[in-house]
Amino acid sequence: MSTETELQPAVRPSSVRRDSKRKGQDRSEAALIRRFKGDGVRYKAKLIGLDEVTAARGDKLCQDSMMKLK
Repeated sequence: MSTETELQPAVRPSSVRRDSKRKGQDRSEAALIRRFKGDGVRYKAKLIGLDEVTAARGDKLCQDSMMKLK
């Protein structure tokens, strides 16, 4: 009987999903402004060029500009 319990693998606490941290990012206007305030967000990328934009912020605007320069 003791060999049966020894053969069962132990459950590691690190293998348990941590859903509380991965529920999603806060996409509110205030959170996005806070995220990009100051130096902004650093990305590892090549400099692909410069593009004049019509607005100060916006995910769709940034995506369109990057696709145009790519």
